[in-house]
Amino acid sequence: GSHLGLEPGEGLLVESVSPGTLAERLGLERHDVVIRIAGTSVGSPEDVREALARVEDGANVEVTVVRRGSRRELQAER
Repeated sequence: GSHLGLEPGEGLLVESVSPGTLAERLGLERHDVVIRIAGTSVGSPEDVREALARVEDGANVEVTVVRRGSRRELQAER
């Protein structure tokens, strides 16, 4: 919502983090809001898939999240 300083439709709430996934390697936490992946703004699961599809396997992917009101940059291997 707007209390995070986000636009409507901006960002994607992390509902859960499954073991062995990119989300886990990035250090995502439940209730993080993902706003950028590899330099691309995301607002839907489709946006996430498209952004990740442009990152080669084994390359580093940078993800920007809002966690408890502050922005953080996370990075992990695709």
